[in-house]
Amino acid sequence: MNPFSIIFRIIGFFSVCADPFERKVDRFLKNVRARSKEDLEKLIQEDLVKLTIFLEYKFKGYKILKRRHRRKLYEHEYLIAKDFVFFFDTRKKSIAERQKSLDIPSEFKKDEKMTYLLGIMSYLSPGKKLQYQESATFEKLLRDPTSEMLVGDCNQITTLYIYLYSLRFPVGDLNVKILPGHICLHYKGIDIETTNATLASYDDYVFLSDVEEIVAANLLDIPDPSERQFEISSANMLKSAELAFHFSSHRATVEKNLFIAYHNMAVYYAKQKNFSKAALFANKSGNTKLQKQVAQMEATDHLKSKRYRKALEKFQKIGDAQGEKVCYQNELVDLIDKTKSCKTVGDYKNHKSTLRRMKELGLRAGNQKVVDFVNDILKKLA
Repeated sequence: MNPFSIIFRIIGFFSVCADPFERKVDRFLKNVRARSKEDLEKLIQEDLVKLTIFLEYKFKGYKILKRRHRRKLYEHEYLIAKDFVFFFDTRKKSIAERQKSLDIPSEFKKDEKMTYLLGIMSYLSPGKKLQYQESATFEKLLRDPTSEMLVGDCNQITTLYIYLYSLRFPVGDLNVKILPGHICLHYKGIDIETTNATLASYDDYVFLSDVEEIVAANLLDIPDPSERQFEISSANMLKSAELAFHFSSHRATVEKNLFIAYHNMAVYYAKQKNFSKAALFANKSGNTKLQKQVAQMEATDHLKSKRYRKALEKFQKIGDAQGEKVCYQNELVDLIDKTKSCKTVGDYKNHKSTLRRMKELGLRAGNQKVVDFVNDILKKLA
């Protein structure tokens, strides 16, 4: 056996990825900001189903989406594609005939891409192959179409439409129309209501975007409450928010999610005592209260570790007078402890600098008793 194939098998065994396409997506996610919409469109064109499932696994944390189960879902993806292609090819003529009688602009009556979209609509008619369920996971849509009902919400069903379209045509032909609390597919001025397989015309909508918007829409979609989830790391939450922010046209929504992710990352790194990164994300969040909280956590950490000068700098920077006072008091206690072995005035001769610091701290901490004591010792040493 080729030694390289053995190495690749070993790597594959320990990888979280189920196949080479997932590994490609994983590499794509490592540097989202450097990616263009064209890069994402290529992934959508290549396999939107796998892209969607892998993103749900990474960013929604559904426990059911383990590697073995994802592979099973990809087998169902193949069955759906095969079943649909057979369905369309055997009914193409009758679909084209029906197309001529539809109330659509004349230029669409012989449009082969419109014929294909009508084929998808016919295949995914509710009650035949499809059942609508709000906030369903995408995996519920990936079942054996010959024996099970495909279940999904508007986002998931629209995603499946785009996938089936990609089998024969460029996904760049399509748009995604975001409505208040809803989403539909759009083709050259015609809206396609994917949940009930009808043509529509929605005048009241939030915005019309390129097909890449479906990825952001799925990331922002409400998780399926019936599915168990593992805890998503703050890093993955940030990656998800960055991905949606980078590729979505609806900045008002995704910006809010991005700032929440920055907040979570700041808290995460602060708890890990990586305060430079915590401060970085706190600053990105634009939340002044969070910025102060991170600085206080860092100052408190310095204080507990007896790094008094660093703690003092942080407390002073955020204007925490009480924190400053605690710094003075704690350092003063340490210096008193340092000189507790001194029994006579002569014993203090080697601690003059310590005594001067004690006096300074006593004054700042408002401890007149210590100030008077140190003044008395220094006077006797003079």
